Amino acid sequence: MIATLTGVSHEKLIIFHNWTGWAMFVLALVHTFPFIVVHLQQGDMAMQWNMSIFYWSGVVALVAQAYLQFMSLSFIRNRFYEFFKATHMLAALIFVLFLFFHCDYTLTSWHYFIAAGVLYTLSFLYSQIRTYSEFGLGLRATFDMVSDTTLRITVPARTTWQPTQHMFLRFVALQVHALTSHPFTVCSVPAAAADDDKSTLVFYVQARKGVTGRLAKLAAARGGYTVPVLLDGPYGGIKGKPLSSYDDNLIVACGAGAPFSLGLVMDALLLRRAFAAKAEAGVVTLPRVEVLIATRDPQFVRWYCEALTDFMEANGLPIDLQGIRISVFQTGGSGGNTSRSTTAMSMASATPENEAGVREKSAVSDTKVSSSSDRSIGGSKSLQLEIHTGRPEIGATVRKATRRPGVSLAVVACGPGGVVEEVQAAAAEAQLRILGSGNGGAREVYLHTEHFS
Repeated sequence: MIATLTGVSHEKLIIFHNWTGWAMFVLALVHTFPFIVVHLQQGDMAMQWNMSIFYWSGVVALVAQAYLQFMSLSFIRNRFYEFFKATHMLAALIFVLFLFFHCDYTLTSWHYFIAAGVLYTLSFLYSQIRTYSEFGLGLRATFDMVSDTTLRITVPARTTWQPTQHMFLRFVALQVHALTSHPFTVCSVPAAAADDDKSTLVFYVQARKGVTGRLAKLAAARGGYTVPVLLDGPYGGIKGKPLSSYDDNLIVACGAGAPFSLGLVMDALLLRRAFAAKAEAGVVTLPRVEVLIATRDPQFVRWYCEALTDFMEANGLPIDLQGIRISVFQTGGSGGNTSRSTTAMSMASATPENEAGVREKSAVSDTKVSSSSDRSIGGSKSLQLEIHTGRPEIGATVRKATRRPGVSLAVVACGPGGVVEEVQAAAAEAQLRILGSGNGGAREVYLHTEHFS
């Protein structure tokens, strides 16, 4: 509800949630220790503990709060996420309950609990009512493994969304997982007329532990497995001006966030078709789009190209990424930072040369991508991608994009925390340069980031 009223998505608000918790914890310690010291000095600490509700209830609340804060540290939360998630709400409930006892209606403190309870209840009811009224109970999610590590979830639904937005999915038939919803980024674009046609929500998920691991096992055992699903959303996404209003677009998608780029590429392709005539006449200028992807999935290129090719065929687009440059860095098994670049990859090519002139057997040739490239639609018969091995120089790529003189640049990044921080540092450097002198590079730099950590 707060996200709806403020226009700030929950993944941004969670930062305030986290730091507010730390502020509360520090204030709780400052509040607690003086009372302990004073009563130890007075020699009546045992009596206060036995006779006053304030002491034992405050200790229980403080222990629960300490658990919440230290379990929320990123290196702990990421390592034990399923356990953290299962115990987070329980610890929060204990904290609120014993804080309620601890306050004991001092200075009308319970009024704040009532107000907080009303707001939380309204927020919960809002999401539930939205789920049932907008999407109903008849939707089903289909699961397929597109690679050994990547799960595709498809949900036909009459709705609309923007690229980079996400939905909360609750899988009804998955036992304990049916009680919780999980956010996934939408990696497709809606049908042209959502009121008349059913759009298809497509999610590409890196299978790990917990619910994603369970779904991956079901999909591997039974391809096309379906379960009832409840939807809530869409949420988040790019705010302000659309990416098409900028001269250049740079999309950085790494790790589990690599499929994040699919919806943006699809949207850019539709934009090129919509304004093709005006662009040729010079009335409008379409943005240059550069996509940088880093992935450990050796089968990524195959299913990524298949997803784009199927989209182009379904929408009557030529099998061509004109004006869109996609560079895929395959990092699996490569520990160095130096990339060995191949020539521009065609879906029909088999053995591209690297810079040293050595023939490499490309992942594309092993994955029968050429069969989908033969299904051309009046245009090029191949889909051009650049395939590299090793790790990309992300910071250098962003800085290079920001140094093009006089352009407006939109940078969109999704991936692990380290990747996002590197993009943020390079973009901040350019923004400070613009604020300082405004010379020597882009005249405007917009940044949108999402974490997959």
